[in-house]
Amino acid sequence: MSIDETGGAVTNTYTELATGMHYYNPSTSRWEESREQFQITQDGHAIATNGPHHVILAANINSGASVDLLTPDGKRFLSNPMGLSFFDTATGTNVLVAEVKDCIGQFIPPNVILYDDAFTDIQGAIRYTYTKSGFEQDVLIYDSGGLGSPQNYGLNPETTLQAGHFWLNRCVFRWPNHFWTICRRASPTGSKGK
Repeated sequence: MSIDETGGAVTNTYTELATGMHYYNPSTSRWEESREQFQITQDGHAIATNGPHHVILAANINSGASVDLLTPDGKRFLSNPMGLSFFDTATGTNVLVAEVKDCIGQFIPPNVILYDDAFTDIQGAIRYTYTKSGFEQDVLIYDSGGLGSPQNYGLNPETTLQAGHFWLNRCVFRWPNHFWTICRRASPTGSKGK
């Protein structure tokens, strides 16, 4: 219980709890309030370091280690998106539908980087969002038909998943191997491409 400025008793209080509200800043040796924001460097990189996890995004998403994530426990993940594919769980077959191409990120203040027109063969984008509680990656498909049907690529729609492919330069956690293998490139008719 406490007394307010008018002399009245205050018996109700609350404590706000949330993931990532504050982070330890080693340069000031203090806990500071997290901020959901990217800053853009002179060479076009997007950096977010005012929270529990730190992120650096390359100006061009189609470059090696274009996504650099440092987690609160000190683990660093360097990766870059490679493409979108279908994966048939029954046969183990992967078919690459679209590859990531050169694309410069657009800053949408305060905490979003959008790599618009990021893929070959389809119209789509990759969006990164930095929040106090996490770091998100979304793939946005603009084509009205999406990626098409797995059946268009000679796969069974009942057993086929859509998958993203990422190259992990340093991987300290386990990913399902079948999602991160090199895929054959195919045309919508199912014939093998380059």
